[in-house]
Amino acid sequence: RLVKHNGGYKDALGAEEYTVVIVVDDAPTPTADETYVLNIEAEDGTVVESVTVTGAGEYTRKLTDKQITAADADGNALRIAADVGGTAPALKYAAWLV
Repeated sequence: RLVKHNGGYKDALGAEEYTVVIVVDDAPTPTADETYVLNIEAEDGTVVESVTVTGAGEYTRKLTDKQITAADADGNALRIAADVGGTAPALKYAAWLV
């Protein structure tokens, strides 16, 4: 968030659009009942967007400043929270905000 009052943009996010890039290296389903959902959350834990992982690969989600602010009006961070299920879930991933 912008910290100086600059033409009325105090407390606004620094850009209007962001892309979350998630690269999944491995999402095994040895018993075929494993499920993987990666939640992009605002600082307060509110889910902004979700990604259902179906296997290794790159997943992207576009987020607008309006979506992020609606989820958490004064938040300063986003995080990824993995919601996994099944007999033997294991997930290896990395994420970037661009």
